[in-house]
Amino acid sequence: MIRAVSVAFLAMAVAYACSSAASNMFWSGSSLRPVLEDAISTLSGSPAFQGILVWLIPALVSLMSFGVYKIYLHLHEKIHKLFFRSVTIKNADENYVTVLNFISKRCEMTTAHHVAETYKKKNKTWKDHMQEWRTGQSSEERKFSFRPSDSKGTMATLFYKGRRIIMTRTLGSTITVGWERKPMEMESLTLTVWGSNHQILLDLLQDALDDAREEQRDELNVWVLGDSWMGGWEKAMSKKLRSSDSVILDGDMSKDLVDDARKFQASAEWYMDRGIPYGPPGTGKTSFVQVLAGQLKLDMCMLNLADTSITDAGLASALRETPKNSLIMIEDIDAIFVERKKQGTGDSSGGGKGVTFSGLLNALDGVASQEGRLLVMTTNHIERLDPALIRPGRIDRKVEVDNASKGQARAMFLRFYENEVSLAEEFAKKIPDKELSMAAIQGHLLANRDRPEAAVESVHSLLDAKGVVTDEGMPVWEHLRRVGLEQFAFAFEHFGYFTKGDFENLSMDVVRSLVLDLRWDKKTEKRFERLLEKEEMLMRDYLLCDVRSVKDLCGVAGRKSTEADGVLRVIAPNGKGLCSVFQLKWLLQCYEECDDEAVILAAAGELVKGREVGEEGGWMTAYDFCRRSGDDKIVECAWELEENGKELARSFVGDGGDKDKLKDAGFGKMAEEVAAALDGDEKSAQWIKAKWATVDFLYAKREFVKRYRDVRGGLEFARKITRGNGGGKFGFGEVEAYLDGHKDGEEALAGVEEGLVGKKRQEKEKVEPAKEVTGWVVDWLKAGGMDDYKDKFVEQCIMSEEDLVGISDGELVRIFEITKMGERKKLLRMIKAVEGGRGGEEKKIEG
Repeated sequence: MIRAVSVAFLAMAVAYACSSAASNMFWSGSSLRPVLEDAISTLSGSPAFQGILVWLIPALVSLMSFGVYKIYLHLHEKIHKLFFRSVTIKNADENYVTVLNFISKRCEMTTAHHVAETYKKKNKTWKDHMQEWRTGQSSEERKFSFRPSDSKGTMATLFYKGRRIIMTRTLGSTITVGWERKPMEMESLTLTVWGSNHQILLDLLQDALDDAREEQRDELNVWVLGDSWMGGWEKAMSKKLRSSDSVILDGDMSKDLVDDARKFQASAEWYMDRGIPYGPPGTGKTSFVQVLAGQLKLDMCMLNLADTSITDAGLASALRETPKNSLIMIEDIDAIFVERKKQGTGDSSGGGKGVTFSGLLNALDGVASQEGRLLVMTTNHIERLDPALIRPGRIDRKVEVDNASKGQARAMFLRFYENEVSLAEEFAKKIPDKELSMAAIQGHLLANRDRPEAAVESVHSLLDAKGVVTDEGMPVWEHLRRVGLEQFAFAFEHFGYFTKGDFENLSMDVVRSLVLDLRWDKKTEKRFERLLEKEEMLMRDYLLCDVRSVKDLCGVAGRKSTEADGVLRVIAPNGKGLCSVFQLKWLLQCYEECDDEAVILAAAGELVKGREVGEEGGWMTAYDFCRRSGDDKIVECAWELEENGKELARSFVGDGGDKDKLKDAGFGKMAEEVAAALDGDEKSAQWIKAKWATVDFLYAKREFVKRYRDVRGGLEFARKITRGNGGGKFGFGEVEAYLDGHKDGEEALAGVEEGLVGKKRQEKEKVEPAKEVTGWVVDWLKAGGMDDYKDKFVEQCIMSEEDLVGISDGELVRIFEITKMGERKKLLRMIKAVEGGRGGEEKKIEG
């Protein structure tokens, strides 16, 4: 007001000066001046006129002041609209304090006046309030929060996102509110920014709301079904959010699950998502669900279906009324329902109490289920759950949280001892893969929380307590058995490779030198390479079966549930598998056409048998090598090989494709074919090399079925001629020769024991010592120094002088097999001498 009056007086002074100047100019040249001067003189002396002026002059001054003030306001409004933008919020708005708190926390302010208030947690549960009322103590740590001063007309400057904003707090009238008629002083907050764009002010207000929402989400709210008379969901507690790094899962499992859940949130209107983490106890399933809820900014609703007070209708109602933006968790579902029976009741109806199995299914995906929420069930034994509960469509994703891998063990170690990288590597090497839970490892590290070296050195105590055998100490036979190669363990043990740790230091060249079969069996050679390289897919199959994997694999193979249960009893009688996933896959593949459960169970029993005394194996003998070919002529060479000191195949296989050496070793005329099998050239003479490759179960079965169209007979034939693990014992050439000799399948199957499996080696033919040959030709050859050829001449019945007549050089090469030129010439001279002497005698007789 003072400012407006000052402006009015200034305007009057200016007007008066201007009017005086104009009056002087006007009157100086006018004839009316005398008349007007007389009138003014008369009026100025009149008391009445002076009274009127006393009233009129203040009125004119006030009117002029008001007009000038209105002009000022109009100009101020126009200028403000042109150069400034403002936003006003009143304390009657529920977010007034939210904006003030945000400005005091997030914005840089220049004001020196603040108001301190005790911070109060907004999302307390009724239990928190009850505890404070009973104890008289706050359930949270006390602290102050600061806000800009609310003094009348307080003005402050703040900076937000690089922009200067003027904040003005203005007090208004006082009113009474509420049923208590509590006085409330009205107040408004105005934010002003230079420029024509007010977006920065809108951003500030929206960010204030988002910040308040995030502050409320800084804690994980856990909801449970209340047991009070009101019923429904009630908040049980609030927990600090856990980061995704606080639970160590294998590989990128944590990231993949969070990303998948976020995709669900983005498309919640399209589908309803459920997941079921499963695995051994202590692997972090429940902990990760809490992490998942925190990452997605969701509350957790805990459902305890073991509570007998919850009925089917109550469960359906609870799912309908779940709080907005929540994750529903049913923990250890296997402890509640095993197949369709409720634990502790023996039937699927629950004995009239609690939730029934059908009620659970209806609540999950029936008409009463609430779509667009995240439902997670955890289980330690997924194999115990009824297939209807976990079928695709009802459970959209199943995630196995297995025991700790070496990578998880290393990460957990570094969580406790951040800079001990080398010790972490050593620790991970000592922890067997997928044998210990993360909880067990964490407990071990907690016991040595300040002693990283002791944590590494005392790993053996952890393993002993859990009854675990380390990977490095695993016998090489067991290591190879996991991938169906145990028949070759003898070769490695013979040269001092007794454990898995010893085997992993080998190169593929050393393996080829120890296992002769790899020269012909390229499939087995490839499996050895994958094992040494630790190929990811093979390493997954390398792990021992558990109950889940047995049932899953049997289900994929199309086996009946009764058959799967039978296989489970044989392979994993105590829940821990006695064979690897690889072995079970191989078994199911071999017997895929078999519908006789007893046959499958017998084969499974053979698969899990341990190593028996006398089955250590041995080196391939010369006879075994020759027998694989299926060629009787090569088999006969075994005698010659043994007589020449070549009892083991290793003694001549190293000669490779050298025909001369193989011939001298004892193969004689068969040296060329054997050389083709050993030359090392994979592309040449493949059909010859294939004779020496062993026939495994699958090939034996398929070959028998192809020839005789008898599936059952094929299974029996393959079982009889292969090892318990399905590996081959007989060569392709040997098996082919046997089957070629039998046109009927029943006959081939009946005679396999005697004709192939138990076939006895024929005794070597006893050759009577040849009688010493005597006669004229023997003496003749001996006199000429050519007695090495006496057997040849006797064999052709060349016994007398008459028989020698007419023998040519070509006949000596072709018939008598005399290849050396010098010896042939000598014999021809001797023959001509005989012919010449005989001619003289004939002439003498004629004369």
